[in-house]
Amino acid sequence: MNYDLELTKEKLFELMKTNKLKRNTKINNLLKIINLLKKNTILSIDGNWGCGKTVFVKQIELINKEKLKDLGNNIGLEKNVIDEFNSKYIVYYYNAWENDNHEDPLKSIIFKIVNDFPKEQNQIFDETVQLPLDFKKFIKSISCDLINIDKVKSYKDLVESIYTVEEQKKALNNLLNNIIPNDKKIVMIIDELDRCNPNFAVKLIETIKHFFNNNNLIFILASNNEQLACTISKFYGEKFDGYGYLNKIYDLIFTLENIDPNTYIDDILSVYLGDTWSVSVIKSLCEYYNFSMREINRYIYIMDLLSDYYNSFDSFSENSLLKYVFVPYCLALKIRSVKIFNEFISGRNIDDFISIIKKEKDLTDVIDDIISKDKSNLSQRKTPIEYVEDIYNIYFNNYSSKNRLTHKTKAMFLDVISMISNFSSIC
Repeated sequence: MNYDLELTKEKLFELMKTNKLKRNTKINNLLKIINLLKKNTILSIDGNWGCGKTVFVKQIELINKEKLKDLGNNIGLEKNVIDEFNSKYIVYYYNAWENDNHEDPLKSIIFKIVNDFPKEQNQIFDETVQLPLDFKKFIKSISCDLINIDKVKSYKDLVESIYTVEEQKKALNNLLNNIIPNDKKIVMIIDELDRCNPNFAVKLIETIKHFFNNNNLIFILASNNEQLACTISKFYGEKFDGYGYLNKIYDLIFTLENIDPNTYIDDILSVYLGDTWSVSVIKSLCEYYNFSMREINRYIYIMDLLSDYYNSFDSFSENSLLKYVFVPYCLALKIRSVKIFNEFISGRNIDDFISIIKKEKDLTDVIDDIISKDKSNLSQRKTPIEYVEDIYNIYFNNYSSKNRLTHKTKAMFLDVISMISNFSSIC
């Protein structure tokens, strides 16, 4: 099963209508801010990788494109705010990562605006071959003779012509001022900037700052600013202050926090992995490590591949702690920290896991339940931490190669977390 959140119009609308991500108030507040803007502004939406920035900005695009009105005030969205936003702005969405193979971001963004303009006017034009005669006449009239329209046969030619003229800024502003209706402004969303190659990312930011300074333009840059700052430092040199650079670019910074892991797992993914213990452990680990939505998707997908293992009654019968606690923990570490993962399976680090036990009550309850069902001497009068330390030492530090059952169980455990065992559905 694919646990990635599909960004269809229907899914985006459903998430707003139900407000399961608890982001509607933030959407509403951002639209309020944008409605107040009087001049050219570069606004940053900052959040960790996988926290749902793309969902957030695509919902803003959907509100504008679909002219949504029936969302209701009771879910954090105000009708008057939405109506004002839609009356003032035309929203364009540009995925920088999908376009970072382009040599020049200026041409790329202009092409996006010019190419989508006919769709905004509900006209059907051939986007790759011929420009309509009346549209060519329109471009000629606004270009101040800077573009040789007779040589322009397609949208691509138009972009090339704008790029090659000496007075690029003047031609660009003439074009934008005439494309944008008198009562409208453009909101240009730039997404996934932090995933671009450093050269394209920096050139795109500087293009936006220096060329697109028209007061009818609002830019929203969605990125992980910590990572983007590192990207900029790589481009200019390790000692370059990437975050200071961004602070000079941005006019406003709007922060998105991670979605609550339990809310996302229960309400959005509706996860079922067959066993209460394993689900409780998974939730505890996601919460402790503050996994992003993208990380949760990956983690749940990995656990789902082991569904045969969790539905098997006789596997790891020697000790349930390995099956229901240590396996999910190790697979979470593969996402969070391969260093701690290697230390754990090498018998050199149980401290990280002990810290989780101390903080996550649901995990402690699972271990208590395992202890109560363990009939061996190991479980007698043991606290969860003592029990975990004893089991860990038996299998990862002091286990004897003469004990065939223990040796076999550990070998099976290592196979499972390596995703190469018979219990993995991909093998």
